[in-house]
Amino acid sequence: MVSPARMSDAELDAFKSDLKEVLKFIKHSTDKKELKKLLDGNEKYQKLDRLAAQTISACSGVDFNIPVGKEDVNMCKAIEDMKKEVRDEGILKTVSILKKLKLSKDAVIQQIIENYSLSNEEAAALVDSRW
Repeated sequence: MVSPARMSDAELDAFKSDLKEVLKFIKHSTDKKELKKLLDGNEKYQKLDRLAAQTISACSGVDFNIPVGKEDVNMCKAIEDMKKEVRDEGILKTVSILKKLKLSKDAVIQQIIENYSLSNEEAAALVDSRW
């Protein structure tokens, strides 16, 4: 049995197929900094086989948006999309709470800009979707 968490990266480098990327991702999936270091500049994760990406998703518990019909998946973009989706969900919940507290729409937009470092246009679009 292979346990990526107990193996060094050097040991995982012995694998020559997409299995190496799958096991390394699973190993580092619990540590944001290590995962970022693994993915940054690593071209293999920018064009990963669909089955390998689905395996990573299933084994790491990370739900990626894997486009239907695409044979290769850019894992870096998939993770960025997932992070943006989670951030936007948090912003929309914040908007709902601030609206219930009777803050004006302009005040809510300003709070979103300040707390999430968004442009005025991005914040206004998110607030408008819940107003």
